[in-house]
Amino acid sequence: MSKSNWILLCVVNSIDDATAVAKSLNVCQYRTNNLKDHTKYSFICSQYRKNSSCNYELKTVVPDDDPNSITVMFKNTHNHSNRSQTSRLPSPLRQSVSKYVRAGLTEPQICSSLAIDHPTIPVSSSKLTSLVQTERRKDRPEIFSVYDFRKWCNDYLDGTVPYSTFVPFYFINDVNDLFVLFTTKHLIQQIQSTPLLQIDATYKITWNELPLLVFGASDGNRHFHPFGVALVSDDESSSCYEHLFQSLQQLSIQELQKPYSPGFIMADGVLGINLLMTEWRSDPSLNKFRDYFYEQWIEKLSNWYEGYAFNIPSTNNGLWQRSCWLVVPLQSCSCPIGIKEYSCKHSVGLAIIFNTHQVSDKTRIQPLGKRKTRRRLKKVSTALNL
Repeated sequence: MSKSNWILLCVVNSIDDATAVAKSLNVCQYRTNNLKDHTKYSFICSQYRKNSSCNYELKTVVPDDDPNSITVMFKNTHNHSNRSQTSRLPSPLRQSVSKYVRAGLTEPQICSSLAIDHPTIPVSSSKLTSLVQTERRKDRPEIFSVYDFRKWCNDYLDGTVPYSTFVPFYFINDVNDLFVLFTTKHLIQQIQSTPLLQIDATYKITWNELPLLVFGASDGNRHFHPFGVALVSDDESSSCYEHLFQSLQQLSIQELQKPYSPGFIMADGVLGINLLMTEWRSDPSLNKFRDYFYEQWIEKLSNWYEGYAFNIPSTNNGLWQRSCWLVVPLQSCSCPIGIKEYSCKHSVGLAIIFNTHQVSDKTRIQPLGKRKTRRRLKKVSTALNL
């Protein structure tokens, strides 16, 4: 590389001034050479990874005998016309996704917006999902302090908007001792519309490996309506369920001016429910419900929960899994329609075979039959053929 290719840009008095010039020209330092009588700092285009054809270079020369006279020179020009091939989404898409994530859009909304803003650029769903998750993690710390978590809950303590999330009850001591209840004004009003309360814990939506209690009720069309969720430290302890029931009692009185007493509770067979039975005995107001729960779900149907029958295909009842999946043909088929509607052609057919279901209209099972197909007539034999 000859000296004639380099063009003098300016002469500055300090390294800080030279760095400011380099920053204004969109270059980054990539090499330092300590030579005999001076030090040379070499810069290249800061977007050289995206634009490999850009040959713009900058160098600063700092003489050892005069460090206040720094020469800045450059060669070539920026060329960003040909972008390098990469497996990532193009930069315009990445910038748009970052903007949409900061605006609070969901992933389907971001996908629809990209189709409008960049109709000629194909978008991979897997890459878009990964990019959205990365952008959301930038402003979301993985671990909060106890103070930060309490402050956040306190900010959402009063729910003023019917459909906005608020935290009516919480306590946070550490990651192994916490209870945070999330709900909305609209959802909690539905708690008085049914005596049924369904509770289950899930680990699919995790934060710091904490279980999430989901509680609500199902209607006649088997549609689940949540009343809220609770972030708990352990779903196998009775204390989390005790905190949940006490919070629902207080919240019902606070918001609806009515006490809340569930008539039926549906939950899986976790240890916390059984431990809670021992604590219910000390509360006289729960005697009737406790007796019902103990008789129906511990004495009569002790194997009702999912997970009792291991290594057996999943149905909608562990007791049937343990015995045989043909015990109740009308309610035990594991096909998608059978699981959803509790009745399908397989279960009905088995019920007819095992004589557990009688078809009242015999024409429904009477085969129509099949007519003899028409064909060419048999060739006539020769007359008087002996």
